Amino acid sequence: MKPIIYGRLDKKLILVLFLEIIRLINIIISKKSKEDKTNPNKILTSLEEEFGSIILGIILFFKFKNRQKRKHTWLKSILYFLILFVIKLAEECYHYIFNYNEATKYNFYKCDFSVNGLELILVTVGTLFSLKYKYYKHHIITMIVYTLLGISIDLILEKFNKDYPYSYIYIAYVFVYIGKYCYLKYMMDKLYYTYIEILIFLGSIGFIQKIFIFTGLSLYENKNNTDNGDYKNIFRDISNYFCTTHPAIILFYQILYFLIIGAIERLLVILILYYLRPNHMIMADNIYLFVFLLFNLTKKERELFSIIPFCFQIFALLFYYEILELNFCGLNKNTIKNIQSREEIEDNEGNDNLRETFNSQIELSGEYFLTNRATKNINIIIDEELIDPSNNNNNELYIYETKNTING
Repeated sequence: MKPIIYGRLDKKLILVLFLEIIRLINIIISKKSKEDKTNPNKILTSLEEEFGSIILGIILFFKFKNRQKRKHTWLKSILYFLILFVIKLAEECYHYIFNYNEATKYNFYKCDFSVNGLELILVTVGTLFSLKYKYYKHHIITMIVYTLLGISIDLILEKFNKDYPYSYIYIAYVFVYIGKYCYLKYMMDKLYYTYIEILIFLGSIGFIQKIFIFTGLSLYENKNNTDNGDYKNIFRDISNYFCTTHPAIILFYQILYFLIIGAIERLLVILILYYLRPNHMIMADNIYLFVFLLFNLTKKERELFSIIPFCFQIFALLFYYEILELNFCGLNKNTIKNIQSREEIEDNEGNDNLRETFNSQIELSGEYFLTNRATKNINIIIDEELIDPSNNNNNELYIYETKNTING
């Protein structure tokens, strides 16, 4: 008996591959722009990612019209999107307000692999309660192994040897980050919103919130005379950017690249949530973090040693997502593939029993018998005369004399 066997490879996992390709392009472009000192305006870039989502969503909306009818009222719809607004606002506040002051900045790329393990635990618990997903022994074991390996990577990289102020705020952000994925999946699966609607609403909410946040920070910096502020002269900086930057660079970065790439990346994230699970976003994030690490390697050998536990992490994820199965101690008993196989066997057995029941005859009285067979209408035949009472039950009843047996 093989201890490891192939499980179920979902073709929709190619969405994760596409997302990683887009993120890889982002890393390369960002690194190249720093080397050439052609950095795009980060305020415009942030707004264009949201605006691009709106444009792409509108195009898809007219291309694929939504025929799904939702049962909830417009009042409930407002409530659902108000919740999404609050979740998105909390996320944006972390990125632009909490990280505003360098003295209190908690960099996202610190203890990132340990945090990624925490995210896998949180998304597992979150989907267990909000979406009623079922998890079994192989999920729990591989999740623990994955988290411990993430901690070991950060230990190798000596990430725990630093002081991280306000770490509790970052942990709160992680809860918000995972909560957003779970809630978006809930809106699409339980509330029947399409991924196109989610794309448009997320872009609209993000664009409005960022306008207010950037304006508020600009007013704050001007009022307090903050030196070297990023937002003090936000509108003048944008004007200077267009005046001093080569038109080809503006066309590439601000119109073609970030407007399109930002929208496509947002769409891929929503499609992964729509067709797969929020859990798959953790795998995508982990791969991105490691690729980012590889692109920023120094000459320290410990960074290369981190590749070993990372490979085992990916191996653990293959079992968590049931692409591979542990074929011992009953660890593959409750995988999706085996559960579906058991259901098919039970359905076939049930159909056989049903046929035997339907083909049975019940004697009514004298020379008459009742035969029950699975069809769409009810027809009563007495002495070869057909009477159709136009009943829509799922059974066809025959009453006939033994002398004139009629086969249905």
